[in-house]
Amino acid sequence: MAHRLGRKMVERGRGRILFTGSIAGFMPGTFQAVYNGTKAFIDSFAIALRHELKDSGVSVTVLMPGATQTASSSAPT
Repeated sequence: MAHRLGRKMVERGRGRILFTGSIAGFMPGTFQAVYNGTKAFIDSFAIALRHELKDSGVSVTVLMPGATQTASSSAPT
């Protein structure tokens, strides 16, 4: 999706792309290897894409929230 829409934005000379990553992508996650690994890919992909599109008029942002406590959990994960 990023490739397809990003190409159209580059052709227009403007656009914004927002990825939802996580600070979990920067650390090993005991019992969360898939989650942390997936977030590591998203973080890295977004940062690389941002550099590739830096002069195209398209901005790329990656949101990296930290741990949050939800109603179904008793402690941040």
